[in-house]
Amino acid sequence: MAENQILDAISIVANVNHSAELELFKIKNKVNNVILEKHNFKSVKSPETKKIAEDVGGAEEYMALFKLFSKLLHPALCLIN
Repeated sequence: MAENQILDAISIVANVNHSAELELFKIKNKVNNVILEKHNFKSVKSPETKKIAEDVGGAEEYMALFKLFSKLLHPALCLIN
């Protein structure tokens, strides 16, 4: 479930000043897992985009676009690099 992945990622970078929020994330994660189990859904991890690009022969294009989009998403890096 995408929401669980987002909650997990935020939990990793959160610090001890956010313990109340982290506890809510754990509870929400458990609720989501109960829903998945109740309806017999499997939480599937998506394959990596880079691996898909390599498998279909698009590794070069992937790397070029990845670099471009990374700079667009993080414009401060253009000033540093």
